[in-house]
Formats: sequence, structure tokens, C-alpha cells
Amino acid sequence: MADQLEDEAADGSAVDQKHGRGFNKGVSTKSAKEERTIRTVISFDKGGAWKYLKAPKVDSLGKPYECAGKPAEECALHLHGSTSWDFYAPFYSMESSVGIIMGTGNVGSSLRFEPEVTNTYVSRDGGLTWFEAHKGAFIYEFGDHGGLIVMADDLHKTSEVVFTWNEGQSWFDFKVGSGATTTPFDVDNIITEPNLTATTFIMFGTRGDAAGVMYYMAFDALGFPACSGAWAADSVSSDYETWSASDGSSVSDSCMLGAQTTYTRRKQTSQCFNGVQFERPVEQKKCTCTEQDYACEMGFLRSVGSTECVYGGTDMMPARLVPAMCSGSYKAPAYRKVAGDKCEGGWHPEQVDVPCPGAAAHLGSAKYALGGVLLLGALYVCSGKLSEGRGGGSKNFGEFTAKGSWAPSFDMMSMVASLGGFLAMFSSKSRSFGGQSYRPATDSPLPCLPCAARFWPPSLACAIWRRSSLARPGHSASRCASRAPSAVWSFPSGGG
Repeated sequence: MADQLEDEAADGSAVDQKHGRGFNKGVSTKSAKEERTIRTVISFDKGGAWKYLKAPKVDSLGKPYECAGKPAEECALHLHGSTSWDFYAPFYSMESSVGIIMGTGNVGSSLRFEPEVTNTYVSRDGGLTWFEAHKGAFIYEFGDHGGLIVMADDLHKTSEVVFTWNEGQSWFDFKVGSGATTTPFDVDNIITEPNLTATTFIMFGTRGDAAGVMYYMAFDALGFPACSGAWAADSVSSDYETWSASDGSSVSDSCMLGAQTTYTRRKQTSQCFNGVQFERPVEQKKCTCTEQDYACEMGFLRSVGSTECVYGGTDMMPARLVPAMCSGSYKAPAYRKVAGDKCEGGWHPEQVDVPCPGAAAHLGSAKYALGGVLLLGALYVCSGKLSEGRGGGSKNFGEFTAKGSWAPSFDMMSMVASLGGFLAMFSSKSRSFGGQSYRPATDSPLPCLPCAARFWPPSLACAIWRRSSLARPGHSASRCASRAPSAVWSFPSGGG
């Protein structure tokens, strides 16, 4: 039967329209998919690390796959996903069927859509290893907590059902209907109850005259007894065994997401049913941390099959994670613990050196920083010059004169505070700063700071000059009038 199916697929026979699942199944009409290279990878830690699916050693007919000596990227198993639903059944697993995954695809360097190279595959260890279940593309469903798998041809008209009660170790078939009702039909789907714990299924589809077809299949007729010994798993008298999922990185350690979870499941050779009421025993213990428990932090990446996180370049590093002042290199975390990972102790990643981005990438920030440095430097220089002022003068509106003896060293913090007050004025028409109330004055020319005018616009120099109360004799308002803006800020006379 397998040889016949293989020959039939190789003939490239026409594929009839499928009710409810598109048309021309197995023949892709989407040019975008034909042009792109699609490969299947698997992660055992929520996307922390990825690897290719390991190709089976032989196909369902015992013929070896020609993968010996080839790297995984050239010869691996590639499966169709949910985006291929109009053409092939996607990879499929359910929580109640522990460790069992099924899918349709091919072995090679990438995913292909030709029916003659598309076959059906099964994994019973959570995707770590695979074997070819049948030649051709089939539609499938699980029952009895994974103890029963039922499938039918998904590309050709058929009246045949294929099933296994030992997780794909051997397959059996039978025909539905009797007499005239055994006419082959297009199978749309096979379904069972939502929890996949029953041994009854419904298969439905359409015949050539568009008439709907539905068959109810009860596998209780096999007469298998109920399994026993769930709480004595791995013993000779028990129908059950213990199994822990693994990513294959360690033979002795089956830790995933920082914990070793041990499930009890029916032995592959036990000819019995779990039953709808079966409750699966599960045990869990925490593991020590390894690189597999960590994913790459933002700005870092790892290649397929590797756990090392390397710097991805300035384009991948978000600007908010780069220090504002960066010279040469800086320290950054390359790893982060996978969300939900339960490991404790063990390997802990260190921060790595990351080169600072080019000056162009942070030109805006550099300009602000440089401006601040120049501003403080100018204040410092000017403070030295102003500290020499002596003598008296008239106190006019908006003009101040230093009287008597005052500190020879200008208070730098006072200057900075004055500048802060001046900048704050521009966000409102009236502000209060340092106990003084400021208001705009358009007709009051102000004295300006001579040396500050070399560095700043006249309005900024004048404002700092006025607020600092350090006007030198002889620097009157008229010297600033020509440089002052049309609207400047002043405060009432008499304020110090």
C-alpha cells in the first residue's frame, strides 16, 4: 500500500477541490512562498536558542535519507505550519498527548510544496527526534491521551483510515462504509472531543457530486483492556513508563526551563487504553542554571544551533541603552534569563565590553553636552573678571551696582542658579525665581555682561548680568540697548 501511494504521488495526478480548505491542495499558487526559502527550527526554551529539526535516518520504507556528512542547514526536517493549512496539515501537538507531535513536510535544505516530496512525520519525544510515519500528506488526530493516532490521505480521494495504538511503531488500516458507500471521497478533517481523551472520532468530507460525507469511528471495538500500574511506572508489571522532555544537550540531564519535569505515560508496547478518566502523574524538580537558561539581551544575537550571544552592531542596540557619555567602550549585559525559567545557581553571565557607537550616532547629545561645558567654562572665566569690580553707582531701574566690599570669589552655584532662572522664564509670561517676581519689559534696556557677550546672545548675557547683582561702574544700560532683544525680562527696582 505504501508503494502504491508513493507511485500515485509521483505521477502528479490532479488534486481535486477540497471543501472548506481551499482548492488545488498540494499545488501552491502563492508565488511568494515559491520564491522564499523557508526552514523549520525548534526551541526548547521559549525562543532562547534555536536548532534545526533532526532528519530521520530512514524513511517509512526503510530507505536511508542522504544526510550523512551534511550540515543541518543542508539536510534537516522541515514542516508545514498553520500558514500552509490550505495545502497541508500543519504540525500538531496537544497537552494531553505528552511528547507526541505530528506534521507534514520534507527532508532537505528547505521546505517544499510539491506533493511528491511531502510526507507525514511523527515525534514521540517532544520534537527532539522524528521518524517518517507514512508516504504522502495525511490529516491526523490524537485520541486516548495520545495512545491512539488516526489519519487519512489529505491529497487524494480515499475511503481508507490508517491508525496506530503504539505511537507509530506499527500502522493498521481499514475502509469505511460498505458496498456502494465505500466510494472514495475527499477527507476534510478528522476530529474528536476537545481534550483528545476519547477513542471515538468523526471523519467528514465530500464526494465528487458535492454530497457531504461523515463517518463515526469507535475504536472501542478493538477490545483493548484498561491500562494499569500508573503509580508504579517503569516496573515490569506496569503499563506505564516515566519520561522527561530534553533538548538533547545532555544525556544525563533532562532540564528544560530550569526544571526537570517527569511525566508518566503509557509504554509504547502496552496494548491497552488509558481511558477518559486517566490522570497523568507529573513530578518536577529545579535544576542548576546553564547557558540554555538564558536568551540574548537586546542588541545581541545567537546563530541557529549556538548558545553564545554576540554583539549585533550599533543598528541592533537601542539608543536608550547606550550611556550618554561614552568613550571607547562600555559594559552591557549580553544575556537575560528566559521568562518563566526556574533554574537556581550554576552559570551566571558576566557583562561584556561593547564598543561605543560613532560620533554621528549621538551628535545631538554631544552638542548639548559640549554646550553645557562651554557655558560653565564661560561663567567661570567671567566670574574672575567680575570679582575685580569696586566702587559705587546709582541704582536705576533694572541696574545694580556692587557696593562696599564683597567676596573676592564669585559663587559659581549662584551663577548656575541664575542661568536656570533665566531659562525657566521662557516657558511662561510671568515666573518667580529666587524670591523675585519677573515680568517682560519691552522698553527697558538692560546692562549686559561684556565678556559673556562673546559667548552668548545678548539677551542671555544681559539677563545673567542683571540677576547676578555684579554690575561694574560705567556699564550703563545704553551699552546693551543696541544688542538687547525687543522683549527682555526685568524685576522691580529695589530687588537685590
